[in-house]
Amino acid sequence: MTGPIWSQPVNSFITEFARLRESVNVPSKRNGLRHGFVSFSFIQRGEIKTAELAGTSPQILHANYRGLATEAEAKKWFAVLPPNSAGNVVPLAAMFGI
Repeated sequence: MTGPIWSQPVNSFITEFARLRESVNVPSKRNGLRHGFVSFSFIQRGEIKTAELAGTSPQILHANYRGLATEAEAKKWFAVLPPNSAGNVVPLAAMFGI
């Protein structure tokens, strides 16, 4: 529950993540994971809490992310877990106290 989740240099993470993404035919999008998180967090948590988590202002979120996702899509996004995740995945809520 403590320490780094990736022990190699950041460049090797980027390379390995790109290989994984390509192996499952997921296209690259600059800041795609951030935009996904913010879009779906906005719908579930609202603009103030999401702005705090994303390090931006509620006004920026409202202007750029309002209406991009549905509640059903947000639930699906946050329900994705790796296989055999019992006991080794820390929920975001626990990490951020939300």
